Amino acid sequence: MNYRQTTEYLFGLQRFGSKLDLINITKLLELVGNPQRQFKSVHVGGTSGKFSVVQMTAAILQASGYKVGTFISPHLSRYTERFCINGKEIDETAVIKLTSQLKVAADKMVALPDFRHPTFFEMSTALAFLYFAQQEIDVAVVEVGMGGRLDATNVLEPLVSVITHVDLEHTHVLGETIEAIAGEKAGIVKKGGILVTGERNEQTLNVFRKACWQREADFLALDNDFTVKIGRQDLAGQEFSLKFNEQRYNLSTPLLGNVQIKNAALAVVTALVLRDKNYKISEVAIKAGLKAVKCPGRLEIAQKNPYVVFDCAKDPGAILELSKTIEHFFYFSRLILVMAVSDDKNIKQMAKNIAPLADLVIATRHGVKERALDPRIIQKEFIVCGVDSIVADDVKMAVAESLDQANVDDLILVTGSVFTVGEARDVWYDEVRSK
Repeated sequence: MNYRQTTEYLFGLQRFGSKLDLINITKLLELVGNPQRQFKSVHVGGTSGKFSVVQMTAAILQASGYKVGTFISPHLSRYTERFCINGKEIDETAVIKLTSQLKVAADKMVALPDFRHPTFFEMSTALAFLYFAQQEIDVAVVEVGMGGRLDATNVLEPLVSVITHVDLEHTHVLGETIEAIAGEKAGIVKKGGILVTGERNEQTLNVFRKACWQREADFLALDNDFTVKIGRQDLAGQEFSLKFNEQRYNLSTPLLGNVQIKNAALAVVTALVLRDKNYKISEVAIKAGLKAVKCPGRLEIAQKNPYVVFDCAKDPGAILELSKTIEHFFYFSRLILVMAVSDDKNIKQMAKNIAPLADLVIATRHGVKERALDPRIIQKEFIVCGVDSIVADDVKMAVAESLDQANVDDLILVTGSVFTVGEARDVWYDEVRSK
């Protein structure tokens, strides 16, 4: 198979849907030699912020001299973004080779009783672990796909488990309450392990405390075991101090928003926990890693005059934080919102959380057709909130319409989904940079 045929095969596996269990992934990995046992790992879960914590933690480890793999999902533009070592994406040749190896194992699986065909995410997870093992990395920083307890990545035995925070998401799968979802996410905590969290909700924290107590795991929570104090904040970046174990660290990040300070704190505390486990991580490396980190699609400024900003906020809590960040960091006349979301999201609350800031909404649909919410539903929710709203057929058309509508002192914000931002970035950079 060439690369196009390989990715067609992999994405064709989406016909099997999403299956949450560890039986199949365990067998698949067993058939290729259990690569997940050949490297150390940090496991990052939560409703949002996972990607940023993964990138920050990996950047600190890389600055410390370690060979670091990252596995994230979904990707913005290219499938290869999911698998990186020291910030470099896997090459297409390696994807072809590893997929061929995994396809042989998958064919063996389906011939066995009690096993189904691996899903797209299970194959991608196995590909990541096989790649990291073959490349002999020192440590992998791995993002949970969905939930935690039964997510395919949860075959890992991580050095540290991280949960950013918990909000209502995927309720048809993970549960109808915050407590139920928190229980699923706490499933990444292992016996004798350690959990680091940025969660502040006491009910959720109690779920985490119980899980750690049951598994004899240590528990470190923001505002209790480590604290942050925010300093300078502007479009050039942010400064903050972190206090942990009676030590204070003065740090900075180029990423914007209070939520990124929280994410940075989680990454730094994770690094300090690893240092206690004899990883050589200095304060100089921590500072260098945070300064070097890049998180495309997270408060990413594509241009000025007018501002064009991309952000992957995909749930009510993230949208609310995004709204606060935009209001705090940017000066603009009107906010033009380009929005497409997936059909399992609470669009009613998302609209309420950002409507006070928006002057015009261009509702559209992202390209993952089987998951995209009808843009007329998005339009309706913003009209209910008193915001003018129009519909565009796809993200490319919505971006073009926003540019036509905007004056130089306006701000165009593209948000609602990783898929939405990925498509907007592709359109933007292909069309703008080529000129």
